[in-house]
Amino acid sequence: MVALAATLGWLGRRLIENENDLARSRATDLRETLADRAVAVLQQRLADWRQALGSSPASDSETGLAGCRDDCIVVRLSADGVRRLAGSPLLYSPTESENPVSDRFATAMLQSAGLEHSRGRYREALAGYDRLESRGAAVTAGMPAALAARAGRLVVHQRAGDIESGLAEARALARDLEAARWPVSYSTFKYLVAQARERHVSTAERLSDAATRLWDASNRDAPATPLTTLDTPEGPLLVVTAGASSKHVALIATSTFVERELVATVSGLLEGRGVRLALDSPKDGRTLVGSSRSAGERQAMRLAVETGLPWNVRIVSIDGEDPLLARRRATLMAGLGVLILFVLTGGWFVGRGVTRELEVARLKSEFVAAVSHEFRTPLTTIVQLSELLRGGRVAGEADRQAYYDLLHGEGTRLRRLVERLLNFGRIESGQAEYRLVSVDVSELVRSCVDEFRAARVSSPHELAQPDEAIEPPPSVRADREALGTVLWNLLENALKYSPDGGRIDVSVHRAGENVEIRVSDQGVGIPEAERHRIFEPFVRGAAARDRQIRGTGVGLSLARAIVRSHGGDLTVDSVVDRGSTFTVRLPGATV
Repeated sequence: MVALAATLGWLGRRLIENENDLARSRATDLRETLADRAVAVLQQRLADWRQALGSSPASDSETGLAGCRDDCIVVRLSADGVRRLAGSPLLYSPTESENPVSDRFATAMLQSAGLEHSRGRYREALAGYDRLESRGAAVTAGMPAALAARAGRLVVHQRAGDIESGLAEARALARDLEAARWPVSYSTFKYLVAQARERHVSTAERLSDAATRLWDASNRDAPATPLTTLDTPEGPLLVVTAGASSKHVALIATSTFVERELVATVSGLLEGRGVRLALDSPKDGRTLVGSSRSAGERQAMRLAVETGLPWNVRIVSIDGEDPLLARRRATLMAGLGVLILFVLTGGWFVGRGVTRELEVARLKSEFVAAVSHEFRTPLTTIVQLSELLRGGRVAGEADRQAYYDLLHGEGTRLRRLVERLLNFGRIESGQAEYRLVSVDVSELVRSCVDEFRAARVSSPHELAQPDEAIEPPPSVRADREALGTVLWNLLENALKYSPDGGRIDVSVHRAGENVEIRVSDQGVGIPEAERHRIFEPFVRGAAARDRQIRGTGVGLSLARAIVRSHGGDLTVDSVVDRGSTFTVRLPGATV
């Protein structure tokens, strides 16, 4: 069976290797095909964007790019400056106003608040800046009065040591700048951002900076590239332009916009094919969209110089195989696995059956030897005493009576052994019958102990039972003779496994609605690994074999079977080298 399982495993391995080769070949063809189709889709999508940018009306209110939101901006670049058409707000103008007309009232308010500030009169300075803010977009000091007031209040709070108010003012100033609430120039915006202590560069600021860079390039008569990427510290930006170099429209977008509006158009093409799309920078190979490169990945690549796209396009296998091939392989592996499992399971059952048969044969052999030994000892005594009595070789009447007592004792021992074996056979065959009567447990235990003590009058062991009576007397519905057999077996075991002079205790207890009979000894104890097996037929513990203690191995099995047939149970608690306690638990008789 092992050879058969190994052969099936080898054949399965060969089939799986062939399937893997086929899967790799098909996956390679699939990646190459999908790479070409993905490039075509991206090229068409970008061409549509350029057409939409080139056809924008003169009103500057409609661009044809409905998906342009906060993560992109559409601007018109001209010699006069930059004008936002759609998307994220343009935070500042790249040009400075040649002759900004200052509002004289706003200027006077700014000077008055500054004077109070310099004198250390912070409350009056803050009130002056509040009045200045009401002038709104009026220009003073080259910036809107509202922004100048916020910047002034921020400085006052810092000088006054009011950190919490200063932080609140800085956040408010940053919000105003991000919302492009007031028109400012590039230099003014950078100055105010520094004052507000911005902790990070926002998306709107990145897009505004990119628009300024494009405007600077157009003023230097640099040719506008239709498709390109613009590197920033926070990541590259996609730039799509259309129109004449002197006056053209540009779409500036972040990677979020690219994923949502561009890469998403390829998702339907790749879905369910076991591949993913990634876009890499043609300059340094850095991954801009999608998963980064990993060692050993299977991919198909199209370079930017070949496609005219601003990125290198990669189609990467997720699992490296066609889902159909994966299902076929899974089915094949499952079939082989089930077949091998059946073979190995059959082998295990056969081996287990043989092992159990060998174990049963061994136990039966030990049982026959034990029973032979148990029969031989009393029979030898009976034959020897009978020969002495028959030949008249008796010293006196006292010896004759002693011989008769020994004959009676050995005969009783043989009778108990035969009855034990017969009862075990009846229980095993399911033919055991019990006459259930009400039995006083205390009285039964007392009589059994007295009978056992009389039969073992020469034993060096101390057999003790409690003198106090339990009121009312505990009673059970049981077969008195069968229950006596159980108690006798437990007493014999306690005697055999206890050292000379050891104490054996027998007690009766109530446990709720149950009655318990406990037999405790101070013997060798039972290891935990053997406690669940000593109640099996013919099984004897290691201590019995090591110490050559006689026995047949059916006493405890017979005792538990009798107790369980009465609706109870027989259990054991033991500590090695300290003794064992066997507990017979029976349901109490209802009154």
